[in-house]
Amino acid sequence: MTDWRELPPRGLPPGSRLAEGRLANGLEVRLAEVPAARQARLALGVAAGWLDEPPPHRGLAHLLEHCLFHPRREGLALADWVGAVGGRYNARTSEATTDYHLSLPAAQLAEGLARLVDLVAAPGLLADEAAPEAVAREIAVIDAEFRARRGDPALHRLAALSRLVAAEHPARGCHAGHRLSLDGVTSAALRRFHRRHYRAPCMVLASLAPQPLAQQWSALCAAGQRLPGGGEASAGRRAVDDRRWAGLGGVAWRSPGVSGVLELLWPLRPGTRAQHAAALEALALGLEDGELAAALCRRGWLQDLSATAWPEGAGEALALTLRLSESGERHWGEAAELCRSRLASLLARSDDPGAPARLPEEALATWPQRQVRRHCALNRCRAEAPAPAVQLSGTLPRLLLACRELPPGQVRRVPESATPWVPLAWPRRGPPPPPWPGEADPGPWVAGSQRRGSQGEPRRCAERPVTVWRGGTSRRPWLCLGWPAAGERLAAWETASLPLRQAFRARGGELWLGEDARGAWLALRGEEALPPVAMALLEAWPRAAPPRAPGAGLLAQRLLVRLSQVEATPSLPLCWAEAPPAAMLRRRLLAVASAAVAGDRPDRPREASVAPAGEGTALMLLLQGKSTPLERLCLRLLAQCHDRPFLVEMRERRGLGYVAAVRYREAAGQPRLGYVVQSPGADAETLRLAIEDFLAVQGRALLPSGGDELARRLAALRADLAVPESEAEAWRCQWQALREGTCEPDWRRLERALEALDGDVLRGCLERLLARPDAWQWHRLQAAACHLGRSEAAGERHSSAISPRSGAP
Repeated sequence: MTDWRELPPRGLPPGSRLAEGRLANGLEVRLAEVPAARQARLALGVAAGWLDEPPPHRGLAHLLEHCLFHPRREGLALADWVGAVGGRYNARTSEATTDYHLSLPAAQLAEGLARLVDLVAAPGLLADEAAPEAVAREIAVIDAEFRARRGDPALHRLAALSRLVAAEHPARGCHAGHRLSLDGVTSAALRRFHRRHYRAPCMVLASLAPQPLAQQWSALCAAGQRLPGGGEASAGRRAVDDRRWAGLGGVAWRSPGVSGVLELLWPLRPGTRAQHAAALEALALGLEDGELAAALCRRGWLQDLSATAWPEGAGEALALTLRLSESGERHWGEAAELCRSRLASLLARSDDPGAPARLPEEALATWPQRQVRRHCALNRCRAEAPAPAVQLSGTLPRLLLACRELPPGQVRRVPESATPWVPLAWPRRGPPPPPWPGEADPGPWVAGSQRRGSQGEPRRCAERPVTVWRGGTSRRPWLCLGWPAAGERLAAWETASLPLRQAFRARGGELWLGEDARGAWLALRGEEALPPVAMALLEAWPRAAPPRAPGAGLLAQRLLVRLSQVEATPSLPLCWAEAPPAAMLRRRLLAVASAAVAGDRPDRPREASVAPAGEGTALMLLLQGKSTPLERLCLRLLAQCHDRPFLVEMRERRGLGYVAAVRYREAAGQPRLGYVVQSPGADAETLRLAIEDFLAVQGRALLPSGGDELARRLAALRADLAVPESEAEAWRCQWQALREGTCEPDWRRLERALEALDGDVLRGCLERLLARPDAWQWHRLQAAACHLGRSEAAGERHSSAISPRSGAP
């Protein structure tokens, strides 16, 4: 086998190391050593997805992903083992990649790698005598998923995007898979697809853990060498080439719960993304530097803007996505011209802009998945001929516009998904776009250095209603602000401050903002003069709460969102910085706080309006605890013990759809646990009885009784609650502790409570928590029909005491 080589650890916390290598069988390896990582994160990606499926059986790659998790006769199934050690697992099939990923306690790294490789190398289902029945069961699960996702805008976006694809290209069809598209699929067809694509040269294995690189490399080699080699890395690939796109310039489409979203897609030559990744990354960041957002916001057209060279379902393309206001949707053509002109100005600066000088730290939890998806997609096009430098200035982009209404009498529908759409022509063809107007820089501050505050622990300085916190040891200056807030204003604030935030991030700064039960807050970190930036952002704070937007997406996802929603209870203004903020900033903060407090108090929470959605009903039983470390730990442990058995009971044994999960969330420190089921073929009463029966029959039996099992569960909780993984996370934890009125971070309080937890204390707390009648609530969302534009949806919520027969476990 070959050796590994170390790379610059871009985007990882200080002190990290990054390396790559390739084994003798052709497996590509990426590994990151992050000493502060709480857990080991693993991902294995296969360079095969929708584009590699045989035309008669759309969804075959997705079906194989499901079937690989089928338990074998001998040993413990991967899903059960991951649940037993307190980890998480998942998988995802996309256009070019299928990836399998795990999150585990760091001590389980080697065994997790071995089990992950065994999952994809030698699937037990394909050689099992019961394979036909198991395959049929998984097809039914995928069909339930497809029926439920007919209310998901993401599915309708892919369907609309397929209308821009040439009729003969494999991206033209529906790739979600359902009962009709998978009719007749046998285990033999799955074996053929597996043998062709699940080979080491077509795979990428990524690991992020606290262990040293050498130790990770040894474990990766021991596991990865069991993958079958042979074949070519390009075997079975369908390159996304110039024949992908049809002549149609754009598509306007409609879906429940989404409107005013404009996507501009500039197709790239095959191999461009692999050979000019730095230039494309710089172009995407250039479009997000705040200048384009400022030009669109000044016209009142824009709510949000993002750019990427990795658009979902669009192959090799540079994508710019605008979320438009109602006025912006009416002027979408002018907005598109401004975007095209801005891109032309960026391309005119240099043929190869190069990589950006500074990148923000990446989220460690999803780092391995991003690595395998990116490198699998790159490997698919590296065999292509050398691509020229990025040349997009004369190219008309393809357009996708999600509309509120489509012209009557012209609407067409995409087969299978029934997505309504109409052709969309580019409004100004022929002449090149005008030069970029060169409007004023959106950042009303000047670059400068921030004086460092005194070292040591933060100390409190009395200063009227505003509390100033100073001190700390961060390498880059921080400024954190908090003030009372009434109503849901965060979305309006994000829209109004978009150009400022993008300009700040383009200069290397980092920014977080949020709103919860304690009010609104803003945290800045960077090398700019932070007080002027904070003042400019505070000027954008809305004086009134905007109306709540209707929900969109899967019913179960909308129910899970409610686990984190709380009623605001404004508190005193708060400011924390490494140096006392300027007097002008304090006065401005007081003015914002006074305006917020003087406004009308928010009404009691009302049921959000529910957009028409796909088939089915989603039901959630919500268990709400108190904000004590002990109850928070108990609910976390319940989620850990119940999640996998709940999925098996609801989906595999009862056949109640494809969404069945137990999720833990916190809302301003208040712990909540949700048991969620979504099914296209069952009513709310059936789902309610199924959840109650699970809790009554299995709830207590699944809790650890002590000994090794309890020790293993507590070790998994300890790994999840350990010290912060990055400097940014540590300072955000400290800031939230100050907002709560204490200098002790939350994770320290939980860690101390965990040390005192034993079996007797745990059971006593659970008995008290689960027996409290006011702790339980039912939430339901139901779609009466799946036909877009004609369906009615209902939402309801009520509290109930759980009966002794079917209630608390």
